[in-house]
Amino acid sequence: PHVLAVLMAAVCLACEAATDTVTLEPTPLFEAVVEGPFAEDGGATRGVGWADFDGDGDPDLYTANTSGQENVLYHNLHFGPPGHRPQGGLSVGAGSIHPGFQKNLNSDPSSPSPTTTFPASSEGVSWIDYDGDGDLDLFVVNRNGERDNLFRNDGSGGFTPVTDSGLTDRTAGASMACWADVNGDGWLDVFVIGYDGASNLLFRNEGGHRFVEVAESPMSTGTGEARACGWADANGDGLPDMYVANNRDAPNRFFLNLGGWQFEEVMEGHLVEAIGYSYGVSWADHDEDGDLDLFVANFDRRNVLYRNSGGGELTPDFSSLLSMDEGGASKGHAWADYDLDGDLDLFVANGTYGPDMRNFIYLNDGHGGFSRDMRGDVAMHADTSAGVAWADYDLDGDLDLFVASWGSSDQVNRLYRNTTSETSGRGWLSVSLQGDWPNTFAVGAKVTCVVTIEGERRRLTRWNWPITGYGSQNQMLAHFGLGDATRVDSLIVEWPDGAENVLTEVEPGTVQVTKSRPPSALRGQESALTKEVKAGEGGGRLNSVRRKDGDGQRPVVSDKGS
Repeated sequence: PHVLAVLMAAVCLACEAATDTVTLEPTPLFEAVVEGPFAEDGGATRGVGWADFDGDGDPDLYTANTSGQENVLYHNLHFGPPGHRPQGGLSVGAGSIHPGFQKNLNSDPSSPSPTTTFPASSEGVSWIDYDGDGDLDLFVVNRNGERDNLFRNDGSGGFTPVTDSGLTDRTAGASMACWADVNGDGWLDVFVIGYDGASNLLFRNEGGHRFVEVAESPMSTGTGEARACGWADANGDGLPDMYVANNRDAPNRFFLNLGGWQFEEVMEGHLVEAIGYSYGVSWADHDEDGDLDLFVANFDRRNVLYRNSGGGELTPDFSSLLSMDEGGASKGHAWADYDLDGDLDLFVANGTYGPDMRNFIYLNDGHGGFSRDMRGDVAMHADTSAGVAWADYDLDGDLDLFVASWGSSDQVNRLYRNTTSETSGRGWLSVSLQGDWPNTFAVGAKVTCVVTIEGERRRLTRWNWPITGYGSQNQMLAHFGLGDATRVDSLIVEWPDGAENVLTEVEPGTVQVTKSRPPSALRGQESALTKEVKAGEGGGRLNSVRRKDGDGQRPVVSDKGS
């Protein structure tokens, strides 16, 4: 990127000496990666998903492709922090390696995990531990009468197709899958939304081996207009609720979880109106008031930001820049603190057939307002974009973006590396969670970071719902920008079962919080309720552990040691 330098000379009359002052214009947040398979693939990609499938500490990437184009698994060979040389060299053929990633294809059986790549009409990607064995499995949903695909991770990064789970039986079209522990038994259940005339289906996880359709649920209905879904605890009662985005002027749908597999559909309000070919859904606490707000991306009308006023009361905020009609045909999007100043920004992917629309990146001012960032490649590329997801693929502490292109064969997918000097000197905290068996990645957990930034004490909240926007998945992290803070006052983890633990005096860096002893299937991993920090990257004390009752919080453990 170009940097504008303005040279000013001032003459010091007392000493007759000149002083040069250089003023630098802020550089763009992102820089496009223009070498390697990411710069060559695309044109038919819909959903994308980041996950550390091989457990080596860095996120890998899967892309779901349509039009018979082969799906691709990109294996991250550990790019590493600045100054670190990537592992691996260069080779030719389908398993070619460029610095950081290896492209794995079914046509190259010698490459890792070739079975997960196949020509299809795929849309949605999700990485989950559906069987509770501690590693991430892969679920891909397909259109055009093709069966969905479930792949079981063997623990070493190899995959086996699973054909008897109950998830891959139907040949109707699907566009996305969203996972949550709906009934509180620890097992991750799944909601698969239908397209091309297919109904939505809610599946109950029967012990990690079999899924059974909850046919009596009002969620297991629909006439095939669904494009996106998103779980979130909208009303703060500890149960995951569901929002469904529909296209073709079909009304969107919102279901409140009443417990015991009972759902109440909200039938009134702007939230469930036909607001214009809705194509993406994501939840985030963008205004730092402790509850989840909702962003809905629309393909042919304005996008809409819904503010949560507490208790799940969601009202459209048409005064927000995020709800202005900026001429986009929006689909995928992802909330994250891209500039590390503490608040959540938003990237929105746009485009119809042909390279005619630019994507949007909105920067949060910390008070609920937004400005559109027009700098650099990420705002200027005119692509037909679809799914988008973030990850810290190069392990430098800030978040990078992958954006899918789907409109024509001459377009490529985009990997944007976060490289700006604007974040220099700003801290970050990256929190990974190891939950109870069988929800080993603690999907649905809430993580709160209490920190003082530029003299203001703030409560930053992230939820572990990695599915985002349209058919895509972020890296499974709770990531916080810390601005000028050099220490986090407290880090609060609220686990999906209501238990809570608090860490104090946490230094910036990478943190793993482990909840409790796993069963024998996970023997050898951390077993105590601990906080782990990578060498040289942080510290902290486990201050207390609490479990929530219906009447409040009751201490069950107190550990004042480090």
